[in-house]
Amino acid sequence: MPLPVGLIFHLAYVTFWTMVYAVWAFPRFGFGKALALGLALWAFLLVVFLPIVGWGFLGLAVGPTLIFVFLINHLLFALFAWGLCRCGLGGTARRSDRIADSS
Repeated sequence: MPLPVGLIFHLAYVTFWTMVYAVWAFPRFGFGKALALGLALWAFLLVVFLPIVGWGFLGLAVGPTLIFVFLINHLLFALFAWGLCRCGLGGTARRSDRIADSS
């Protein structure tokens, strides 16, 4: 599979499951919770995923700049997830309010 296709699939897959998680776990998914989720995923990437794929702890086998590159990516993802929740889910309205409005 070409790299751009894999990256687009990864972004779509992770964004979908983030939205499912945000609706299910956090009726008020604000910027702070989006930021916390992005940073938690970043920490998981550095400590668990990168060593599994052979890039070493924190990706240091490839280079220390990966830490900051992945941090920027995950901060942008948090901003994107927060914006998507605000636009697509009616802001920070509670889940029960959204359900009541739809009936």
